[in-house]
Amino acid sequence: MQGPIGSRDDFLTYYLDKDKKIYAVTGCFSGTLEEFEKKVKETHGSNKHAKQYLKAAEMARVMLSGD
Repeated sequence: MQGPIGSRDDFLTYYLDKDKKIYAVTGCFSGTLEEFEKKVKETHGSNKHAKQYLKAAEMARVMLSGD
């Protein structure tokens, strides 16, 4: 979990499902990390909120990768 973050100063929660797929949940969004990144780019382009969200997604991958 990270936050407050992004345009809503909300918390971003990420987790692994039983198939080791990373999911993200924040505000009204819930989906895979890839869907989250796509939505962030569509919604925020390259502004500061996009940068925060995309860095958080990168961190989620590092933390949950199992390496």
